[in-house]
Amino acid sequence: MQSVAKLLEDDITPVAQGAPVVLIVEDDLNMRELVVNVLQKSSVDMKLIPMDSPQHALHFLENHEVGVVLTDLRMPAVDGLQVLEFAKGCNELTQVVLFTGYGTVETAVAALKKGAFDYIRKPFDNVELCSTVEHAVQHYVLSRDNRSLREQNQALSEGMDLIGQSDSMQQVQRLIGSAAAYDCSVFISGKSGSGKELVARQIHMQSKRREGPFVALNCAAIQENLIESELFGYRKGAFTGAEKAKPGLFEVANGGTIFLDEINNASLSLQAKLMRVLQDGSFYPVGDIKPCAVDVRVLAATNRNAAELIENGELREDLYYRLTVMEIRVPSLRERREDIPLLTYHFLDKYSKGFGKVVKSVSTEVLSALMQYSWPGNVRELENVIQRMMILTRTEQLDIDVLPAELVQNQQMMNRAIDYMEPQTLEEIEIYFIKKTLADTGSDRALCAQILGIDKSTLWRKIKRYNLEETDESVPA
Repeated sequence: MQSVAKLLEDDITPVAQGAPVVLIVEDDLNMRELVVNVLQKSSVDMKLIPMDSPQHALHFLENHEVGVVLTDLRMPAVDGLQVLEFAKGCNELTQVVLFTGYGTVETAVAALKKGAFDYIRKPFDNVELCSTVEHAVQHYVLSRDNRSLREQNQALSEGMDLIGQSDSMQQVQRLIGSAAAYDCSVFISGKSGSGKELVARQIHMQSKRREGPFVALNCAAIQENLIESELFGYRKGAFTGAEKAKPGLFEVANGGTIFLDEINNASLSLQAKLMRVLQDGSFYPVGDIKPCAVDVRVLAATNRNAAELIENGELREDLYYRLTVMEIRVPSLRERREDIPLLTYHFLDKYSKGFGKVVKSVSTEVLSALMQYSWPGNVRELENVIQRMMILTRTEQLDIDVLPAELVQNQQMMNRAIDYMEPQTLEEIEIYFIKKTLADTGSDRALCAQILGIDKSTLWRKIKRYNLEETDESVPA
């Protein structure tokens, strides 16, 4: 039998992050070896740690993450109930299974009320032992993953509000609130980088499922032949290399929300199986003949036109309509340019904290360039640009010297555009640029003044002088 010191020399930490540790606490050598031999044949991945002393087990529990404790109920000095209480005190997710002999069943039942997962009578049936421990391991893994996802959700929800005061983003916020109030499927459309996953997270965080996990899968990032096993899991021997059973993302998301981005990249046969989940709340893991039932809300998204996808045979029409109880379209950044300053300062604050740099502002020239750029990569591209500039700057203000070349060239082209205009008076040119900047900023006069490089009172006087109170008139592009 290994000593505790020898066991603690083993690299247990990586094991705890992957295969769960099953701690076997049994003072009878023959029984301990029999249990190990039975569990070694299990199809579920687990790391078996046998121990002959409950005192050693308590020390191990105090210093390592343990998924399942399989312990005898009656032992000298420390009994199984004390092991149960100690294990739960160390980690409430740890599952405890008790061995009980004749005459101790009532005690074992009482242990269930204290949080034990199950009990097994001696002499035990090998199949019953293996099945009970496998279920305990699977319960632990799902509980552990759910807790991890909830913690991630909490961290992500802090500082991940949708940024924007434009009319289009206010409409998105209203739709999010409506969708969150009802447990229905939602179809989210929008260009890549526009914030579709953030919309999905907001729906989840504002819904009654907020305490459950949020699981996101980009269907375009995984090979087509692997998406099904990723979503639904598989059983041992389902295909070459499936040496152990693995739960799918739908099982991990049970009680919460799953977000399927780029849903059109799933094969049509897989889309048909998704229909079953939406209709019945059940699916078949790969290689299994028994359905698995889950309670999961499904949100889906695409960056392409749904009607074209259906016409091209890339998206099942019945799946689309099943998903589209509500539809939310996320506008591209060029459609809501007035939000660019808010987003810019949001990312400025985010990376000032993240990089430990004191960067307080953005120059007028930089802000003007950001407002004029077309942003084909949308909000994600804007964030990357600010992040890059934050890395390069050596001052407390982001200035033109760290602006990416493509944005500098774009602004220079915009500045040269005046050379191709028909001859105009200075007053006409001034009116043109005030009207265009007001239109680009959604009539935000403070921002308009900053971009034009004048103070607010001067801008106010010019607006009055040129009678520009109404800014919805068309201006040259």
